[in-house]
This record gives sequence, C-alpha cells and structure tokens, in this order.
Amino acid sequence: MSRWMMRQRCMLAGAALLGLAAQPALASELVLQDGNWTLSCDTDGLCIADSFVSVGQDHYLRLALERPADPSAEMVLEFQSSLTPPVGGKLRLWVPSEDYRMVGDITKEPSDGKVRFGGITPNEPMMMALKAAATATAVVELPDGKQTEIAVSLDGFTPVFALMDDAQGRIGRTDAVVVQGPRDPAAGRYFLSFRPGETQVVQSTVTDDRRVPIIETRKLATLADIPDRVREAVAGGPACPLPDTIESIGGTFYGIDERSGIWELPCFLGAYQGTFVYVYSILLDGDLNAALLHFQGPPTGEPTEDPEIISPIFDPKTSLLTSFARARGVGDCGRFETYELVFLEGESIGWEALELREKKDCNGVDDAPESYPLIWKREG
Repeated sequence: MSRWMMRQRCMLAGAALLGLAAQPALASELVLQDGNWTLSCDTDGLCIADSFVSVGQDHYLRLALERPADPSAEMVLEFQSSLTPPVGGKLRLWVPSEDYRMVGDITKEPSDGKVRFGGITPNEPMMMALKAAATATAVVELPDGKQTEIAVSLDGFTPVFALMDDAQGRIGRTDAVVVQGPRDPAAGRYFLSFRPGETQVVQSTVTDDRRVPIIETRKLATLADIPDRVREAVAGGPACPLPDTIESIGGTFYGIDERSGIWELPCFLGAYQGTFVYVYSILLDGDLNAALLHFQGPPTGEPTEDPEIISPIFDPKTSLLTSFARARGVGDCGRFETYELVFLEGESIGWEALELREKKDCNGVDDAPESYPLIWKREG
C-alpha cells in the first residue's frame, strides 16, 4: 500500500481512540498489525471499523462499517474506492464460503468515491457471513457491465467488533455485534477470545522502567501469519528460509502494546540446535515499520553484533532471554548467555547482555548451563 493511501486512511478513519480511554487497550493493533482492520471511536462513542486494500499500483478500496453509540442506532456500510463507478453502476459484497451476496445500486453520483448503505443490524445475514468467513470479495461493476473483483481479508473483523461492543457498552446486550452473552470477568480483553492461534494474556512481573513488559503472546504456524514488512526485515539480514522453518516448528509473536511487538522466528535448523531472529514492529502513522534486532555480545573480546541467536528461550513474564549454544550434541559443555529486552531512545527497543557463562571442558557431566563458570556479568 502506498504512503499516500495510508495517509488517506488516517484522515478518513476519524478521530483517535479517545473514547476508549477507560476500555481495554487495543492490543488487536499487534494482532491486526498487518493493517487488515482498524477500529476508531470518537469522544461521542461513534465507532468505525475499516479495512484498506491496495488494488494494483494506483487504486485502493476502503470498506468500513460505522456505528453510533445510541442503543437504537443501526450501522452504515461504506465503500470508498478510486474505482467506484458512476450512477448506474453496482457494488457487491460477496462472501463465497457463506454463499452470501449483497448488491447495492449506485443511484446518485458518489462524492470522493464514497457510497453508503444504511440500516445494517448486528444479526442480519451480511454481518453473520462476515463474522464467519476468512475472506470476502468486493465487486465493482461499471454501467456497461465490466467488473473488478477485490479480495478483502476478514482477519481481525470479529475481534474489532468485539472491541466496538466493549467500547460502546453493548457487552451482554442483544444489540452487540459479537459479545451478546454476559461478560466473563476472567475473559480478559475480548479481542483475545476471537483471534485464531494460541493467543494468551501475559501477566508481566517487570518492575524496571527500562525493561520492556510483554502483554500477550500468539503462536505463528504459517508464513501467512507474518506480515510482509516483518518478512522483508528478515530477508535483509541472514536470509532465513522462513517458508521451511515456520512450517516445521512455528514461531511466536510477543505483544508490547496496541501498536508494537516482537516476532520470534526460526532461522536455520541444525542437528541438535538452531538459530532464531527477532524482529521489532511498530505502527507509525498507520504504516507498519519493522526492523531486525541485533544481539551485542558481552564485552569479553572483540565486539560482536549478530541478528541470530542460538537456541533462545524468551520468558515473556520477565522479558529475559537465555541462549544455550552447545559445544557438542550431548550438551555437556558450551556457552550460556542472558539478555534483557529494554527501551532505547525514541520508539525503539533492543537486547542488552546481562551475563555470560561458559563451560569449555566437555567432560560428559550434564551440568545445568545456569551453573557454568561465570565469565562476565553486567554491573548494576
């Protein structure tokens, strides 16, 4: 998606999330950080859920559902596109997996490519189909019958509307889009319950202001779970064969807040150990930015900086990472390092070394790596 389209998205999506100040934090921005669906609500409780799709190099589609906070208010479906046809054209929303089609005729000249359809209710067939499906197709038909089909991902559609229910105080009411039953106090933030994958809330024990707390984790099973920008960041480093490694052992996403998180991705797999890389991603002005994180080794020799780390174990509760690099397969010797995830200047994070232990005598004794001789420890 071009930067111009992303700027247009920010302008059209409405006010910032001021109306959500007392609501659960919008961590769906880590889950929806590929930009599929976004929720914005103003101080009057007017909420908009929208998704942008780039069409080739020059065109775009914005699909949005707008709903006021009034209990009796219905929703408005809005199409906006550089491809919107003039009077006489048609717009269709097709959900193939649910055998659902909505057809809207364009009866007056669109303004800025916008066409709005009102009277949409939570339990009507269109909403039921969109909640149940993974993808939909927007069909733009010109008056002469020529059509353009645009695929729209529904990844994030249901969690965004669960958040909208929460923000507008509809939880447990029949006018809710998603959470029509009573609220479970133990359920946590509602978006977690509606995401695919093994998403879990993290109860961080971090008290140091420099160390980065983690609020959630999510398992990654396929390459499709990883946004393009994150894959590009990995490709700019050690060129990990992600299509093979992710399918083999998977990865993990660690959410920091509603805009940012780190991606733990397997890189190269060996006979008895493998390497991983970590990518930091953050949404800035509606655009996903991603950068490969590097590990600066303890100052015990020549300075080192490496994006790969051997056999890491990251604890999301403490934001500490350990790495055990075996000197041989039986694991009776090797190098054990500890790092912490910390805030750096600006909107950045990084790894800082805390401790290095090493056992050089491969004597057949299976000592715990944590008990290896201490080579270096950071002061303070």
